[in-house]
Amino acid sequence: TDEWDLDRQAIVGMAGKVGKLIFYTIPSLSNADQAADFNAIVVANRAQIIDAAIGECETDAQSDGSAAADDAIFQAAAAQGQTFSVPAGDVGADECGNGSNAPSWPAASQYVIAVAGTNLNANTQQWFNESVWTGTGGSPSAFEPIPGWQTAFGVPGTTRGVPDIAFDGNPDSG
Repeated sequence: TDEWDLDRQAIVGMAGKVGKLIFYTIPSLSNADQAADFNAIVVANRAQIIDAAIGECETDAQSDGSAAADDAIFQAAAAQGQTFSVPAGDVGADECGNGSNAPSWPAASQYVIAVAGTNLNANTQQWFNESVWTGTGGSPSAFEPIPGWQTAFGVPGTTRGVPDIAFDGNPDSG
């Protein structure tokens, strides 16, 4: 419930005026159920912006084939004007928890917008600085190719960098 409340508030806050919110629930967080739900959302084509507040180790999703299946769904969504917004993770650069630099899936998909959090140092009169919040995630993908738009912005490497955007996410600074 807390996650849905936070996501709903973020969507309404960024969008300004929202005509309708549609909530989809799935029977479990299994990769098969998630792919089926993603597909149902895309086939229904009722929402332009889809917030999917989920994530797992990117290489786990690759090894069971769900990353490839999800990518096909996200690519179809993008082609029809739908945008998936996905959190970059909750555990820094090591979503797999094994000491590697591995991002969260599906945030690493080149067909979604990966969103991270920052720690804001400001007051009502002045912005001082902003830094990566330790409660967020992000790192280069192990297998997703770098999208052309990231290359255009000078993102180094040959694989997708995560996240795409970030805003104040630390509850202590926001």
